[in-house]
This record gives sequence, C-alpha cells and structure tokens, in this order.
Amino acid sequence: MRIATAIWCALLLVSGCAAEEEVRLGDKGLATWVAVDAPALGYRAVWGVNEREVIAVGNGGAAEGEAGVWRALKEVPAASYRAIWGRSASEIWIGGDGILLARAPTGWQEQRLFDGDLEVTDYSVLAMGGDQREEYAVVLTGGELLLFANDGSAWRTVYWRGGAPAWPLPQAPSLSVRDGTLLVGGAGDLVRCSLTSELGVALWEATRWPIGEDLPRLASVTGGPGFWAGAGGAHVVVLDDEEEEPALLASPRDARAIASRPDGALFVVGSDGAAACDAEGCAAEASEVKGLVAVWGDELGTVAAGDGGIAVRKSRR
Repeated sequence: MRIATAIWCALLLVSGCAAEEEVRLGDKGLATWVAVDAPALGYRAVWGVNEREVIAVGNGGAAEGEAGVWRALKEVPAASYRAIWGRSASEIWIGGDGILLARAPTGWQEQRLFDGDLEVTDYSVLAMGGDQREEYAVVLTGGELLLFANDGSAWRTVYWRGGAPAWPLPQAPSLSVRDGTLLVGGAGDLVRCSLTSELGVALWEATRWPIGEDLPRLASVTGGPGFWAGAGGAHVVVLDDEEEEPALLASPRDARAIASRPDGALFVVGSDGAAACDAEGCAAEASEVKGLVAVWGDELGTVAAGDGGIAVRKSRR
C-alpha cells in the first residue's frame, strides 16, 4: 500500500521518519469476526459513534449496539434503509426507500428533499457521507442519480457547473467525503466531486478520477488523513494525495465494502468473509458471518453487517 510515508509518519506522530518507515497492522490476519445476537434485518449499512455505540440499518428498520448489546430501534419507522452517516451521538442521518431521517433530541425527524423548487417524494437514498461541515446524500429519483446537500432546513440538490455533472455519478454508489471533496465509487467507476466558484456562485464539478487511470471494478470507497481507498472483488485500491498513480492490492475476499481506521488500517468485507490490510498488503481473517456488505471501525473496534447479520472483529493477540 503506497500511502505516502509522510502521511504514515503524521499518523504515528513521529518526527524525522525515515523513508522506509510505514505503519503495520500488528494483528492483521490474527482476528476473528464474531457474530453478535442482533435483530435479523438484512443489514445494508453500519456506522458508529464509537466502538460502544453502533447503529446498523437494513430491510425493515435499524438496530443499535450499546456496549455489545444489540436491540431494535423501535422509534425508527419500519422501512428499507440503505445508508447511514453521522458526526456524533446526536447528529446521525439514515436513509432508504422513500425515507430520510435525522436524529434529534426529541427523536428521529423526517427530512424533506428538494430538487430546485420541486419537493422530491419518490426516491431512494443510496449513499450518505459528510465531513466536519456538511452532509451529503446520493439519491435515486425518477431513474436519475442526484447529489443532495443538507442546508439545515432541508436537503437540496447541488448546482453543477454547466447544469449537470460532466461525468455521471456511478450506479450502486458508495460515498466518502473529506475536506469538502467527495469521492463516489461503484459499478466499476470512480468520480471526484469538488466545489468551485464562478462569479460568486458556488458550483460543483464531477470528473472521473484519477484522470487517465483504468481501475478495477470498485464497490465501496473510504478515506483517511491524506488518502482515499476503494475495494471491489479481488482488488483494493489506495490513492495517496501525494502520489500520481494508485496502488493496487490483492484482496483475499470478494470485497463488497471497505472502511479505514483513523490510524490508516483498512478492513474489507464481502460475501465470503473479511480481510485486514496495511502497508504490506491484505490478509484474510476468519468470520462467523458471511454475506457482509458494510463495515465501520475506529481505533478500538470494528463492526461489519450484511444479510448474514452483524459481526465484531475480535483480535486473538
């Protein structure tokens, strides 16, 4: 994994790093993904405040894991949910077929979507993400994929330079947001969305990324300090900010989703289990749950979800 050495050094808070020094995932391949007792919902997405408070959404509703104990979120309306993203315990958004909710102090509140002046009521939220400032969603409506931003009062479609994305958003999208830049991957494509200004008007641009590169089919994207990463099938792609070309790793699993920890470690899950990746490559890890399609993690815990249920990564070290 050719994540720039300067980035690895910054993550380790080491000054004067030698060029060959890189982070290693010490328990790579030495963990088991253990099934947890959770409601059977056919999960599609997962996100955590921290390792002790995690929410997974899927067909029929949502479930929350608190200190390892999972329960159905009965206050969430029954629906088919496909996406979740949050910033804190009180700032969480979930979306799916005909529904987009925000967690508020008084409970989960329904959100309104607008395409210009037209309210959108027939839609499906396919992917969500955000950074320190804003939240975004990729929404399918009327057979078209649109990018929405949350302005606080409602979610509204963004304004594109030229009136439309120069490169269309990929089907089956996965969304990662970092410092106001969006990376949308899926269905064998990778699109970078960035904000520009023209005569004082904020406009968005969408370009295939990286320019001139042919990448393997990507099903999911993630990001961290100084890098983006994607995974699909037998491949993991790492795109360093300081590199001109992406690095390709072989995934020992049929990758469906990827997540990065703040320390730069990557975790890949798929129909046949899970794998862990670091600067030296990827290693398969035993999993009691198959059919995984979503993963989330922080420094203390990693959780995956899918049709087979929910699994928590347990190191054997």
